[in-house]
Amino acid sequence: MCSRGGTLVRNRVTKRVSSSIIAILLCFTSSVAVFFGFSSPVQAASVTDTFDSLTGWETIIGDPIANGALRFTYYSGSVAKTISVPGAGTLTASIDVDNSRTNCIGSCTPIPDTYAFYLGDAHIDSSTAHGVTTLTQSVTTTGAADVVLYLSGIDNGFWSGYYGPVMDNLSYEFIPAATSLVVTSLLDDGSSGTLRWAITQANATAGGIYDAITFGVD
Repeated sequence: MCSRGGTLVRNRVTKRVSSSIIAILLCFTSSVAVFFGFSSPVQAASVTDTFDSLTGWETIIGDPIANGALRFTYYSGSVAKTISVPGAGTLTASIDVDNSRTNCIGSCTPIPDTYAFYLGDAHIDSSTAHGVTTLTQSVTTTGAADVVLYLSGIDNGFWSGYYGPVMDNLSYEFIPAATSLVVTSLLDDGSSGTLRWAITQANATAGGIYDAITFGVD
């Protein structure tokens, strides 16, 4: 079926485009907007990180990296790492915080420890007694950027040894912003601007950043 004006057609796009689809498209004239949704979701690049100098971590204060995790004691400790993202999208990071080791014996009141989790401009500053939690932060980028991930902590009970928070199991992923390929020609020869060209570009681009094919034919 074919109609004129601001028409929206949704369908799944496969690697092969039948001639019948091309024929339907050819009947659209003057300021047509056609969108095809892809069947596969936008792909995320996920990373599970370990705390050591070989993976780009820089110690800012103290020496909190121990046995592959961040283990904080009675003096402040902090580390930072720069994560480079290739373009516009959303960077999300999460980390487990184990603050269950109490700095109190007997009938005394446990002293809340302090820890912080910064991802670019997003940040969490926490002061809790003792427990286990997972922290998650997200930032949105409008283009290629370097995002600083900063972690810190301290045992406010001032006990000797690792009685402060333990940070481990850090992971982060970058999801590219979805974009559209614009078709400007109704030719069926695979040249630049045609539907066949757009589908070839979408299928050949890693990361699934194209979520639609838009027709803008005057």
